[in-house]
Amino acid sequence: MLLNLLLLACSSSDPGNPSVEEKPHTLPAVYSQDIEQPLAKAMLDFEANPRRKLWMFEQQGDVFVRLEPHIGKDISSLGALVMGDRLYLTGICWWPGCGSEEEMHKRQQYGPLVFGLSTSDLQEWTAHQWRLVDEKNYTPIDPQLNLGPKGLELWYFGAAGQKHTDPMDRSQHDIRKASLGEDSRFHNPSTYIRKAGLADPSPIVFQNTQWLFATQFAAESIVAYRGNPPQQSHRFQGVSVPFAMTVENELWLLATRIVNGRQQSVRSISTDGEHFSDFEPFLPTNTNQVCASPVGAVFNGKTVVFCVEEPTRPG
Repeated sequence: MLLNLLLLACSSSDPGNPSVEEKPHTLPAVYSQDIEQPLAKAMLDFEANPRRKLWMFEQQGDVFVRLEPHIGKDISSLGALVMGDRLYLTGICWWPGCGSEEEMHKRQQYGPLVFGLSTSDLQEWTAHQWRLVDEKNYTPIDPQLNLGPKGLELWYFGAAGQKHTDPMDRSQHDIRKASLGEDSRFHNPSTYIRKAGLADPSPIVFQNTQWLFATQFAAESIVAYRGNPPQQSHRFQGVSVPFAMTVENELWLLATRIVNGRQQSVRSISTDGEHFSDFEPFLPTNTNQVCASPVGAVFNGKTVVFCVEEPTRPG
């Protein structure tokens, strides 16, 4: 995961990409079209070879197959959620304009942007954006949507400030969650857990137990917390950027592992929440390819996984 760009704004157009859907959002857009135009369509502005490609893989039999072409660009730190008849992806933006003067002004008024994509059929995609109201003025890093007991939540690593610096240090980090309000902003955030170096929150309920998986210290380990209040139960060394999902009666824990200096997607499986298999590659990529921040879902009867082809050079 590359975290040296904070979640700010985006702006672009969408010239004729056939995968872009123009239907109304299931979730409300940020405020309304009268306040600001939706800018997140930059992710769906197709380029043949952008610096970051968002790939989708579909399980066919016992193997996953990468679907061509890539479905989006200039996004990282993925999250995923199935809600109703739609699959939502969230992430951090990387396109020109994310840190524009105009957006920084809007951020001061309305809060930082949260943005994503959604689909009802895995073919046509809609761009979304919302804003976060955080009284601590935190930037939401690693945004993850979650359906909680009171409705839609945003979980995130709350990073202080707005500078374009890497927030993944070894200081105390807040994993926060906020609720979606009627004004299309996430409100009333609270700190779920505060520990040194935490990031990449992935909450899930498995076998009637609340779990939270998170990175602790970039690229070093994943920690698992369960119960309420959360208690640490597992640590997985050498992997990071977790995403937990259920497939039939199994808990799949997706993660990123550095192999030959490149980020690779790996998976561990548990049937009871106590014992986890070794992390192993499971997507059709080789060690020369980058496939970072894997997330997935069972959607419309298909098991699908998404990852980001990150650049191997800085920027």
